[in-house]
Amino acid sequence: AIVLYSSLFEESPELPEGAAQEYRLDLVAALVGQWRFSEARKALDLVFPSRFPSRYNLYSAVVGYGSGTYQEAALLEAALSGIDQGALRPVDLPWLYLLRGVLSDLQGQSGLAGEQFSRAVDSAASALQEAFFLSLVFRQKLLTAPADEELLLEVRRNLDALSGQSGAFPFLREYAVI
Repeated sequence: AIVLYSSLFEESPELPEGAAQEYRLDLVAALVGQWRFSEARKALDLVFPSRFPSRYNLYSAVVGYGSGTYQEAALLEAALSGIDQGALRPVDLPWLYLLRGVLSDLQGQSGLAGEQFSRAVDSAASALQEAFFLSLVFRQKLLTAPADEELLLEVRRNLDALSGQSGAFPFLREYAVI
């Protein structure tokens, strides 16, 4: 997707402004999906926030999350306050739910965090996106609680279930960390 959107801007510099803005947000989404947050920030800087404010605010918050900006609940809560869920596309929703789960974690509401993390996985638009968000949920668990044998076994089960598929890579990374 990154190559597709990048080449679109190179080959069609005269795209209508609305389409160009939306495609730039799609490029940002593709970049964060590859964990390329500094590139995503640069691409996001070319988007007019007023054109698609909720998507812009969402991906700005996602870039902040990936860059480690949100260590305090108040910062993440402020970032999420400018997002109208109804203005997002279905493919964007897992990010919103993941960030809401992170916020709940920061606020000490682990039950609500678990619900939001489940929504992030359940709302994935594809099997690959589902695997990606499942790995992000595991990553969040690693960041907020000590790794134990149960978590290691859970990651290993997911790694084995996705063996030979590109969706296994995030679990392999988390397995190596544990």
